[in-house]
Amino acid sequence: MTSMTELKKGRKVQGIIYYKNKDGGLSILGLHRTPEEGGFWQPLTGTVEEGESYEECLVRELQEETGITNDRITKIEGPINSFQWSRDNTLYEELVYSVEVSSETQVQLSDEHDEYRWITPVETKVMFKFQEIKDGIDILNGKESKTN
Repeated sequence: MTSMTELKKGRKVQGIIYYKNKDGGLSILGLHRTPEEGGFWQPLTGTVEEGESYEECLVRELQEETGITNDRITKIEGPINSFQWSRDNTLYEELVYSVEVSSETQVQLSDEHDEYRWITPVETKVMFKFQEIKDGIDILNGKESKTN
């Protein structure tokens, strides 16, 4: 008789933060995690706390990890994508939102990140590590190119 370990459930949120350039293209915020946090590039991510909605988590993580406050947000859309993944006996459901900000938005990094860059959707294909993140950017870029 084999025993199967029950996976715990976790909730994550991803925010693709961007602004529209004068030429209609997108600049997307890339955050570089410190070596202690994995040392790779990604958009904003966070863990949804108990009693918190995905949207509340997104707004909280925006402020905690980038210093971006509500007055800099032009619009939030989503979820535009979702996916599941597992780690350490936990199955995560991750919802992806797009967050448009002003081009003058200043970023103040938390101690989870050591660098940031505003990059093009093409650059995210090289810099961002996970395919699920790249998929969300493709969805956002497709939606925004139809509105320009």
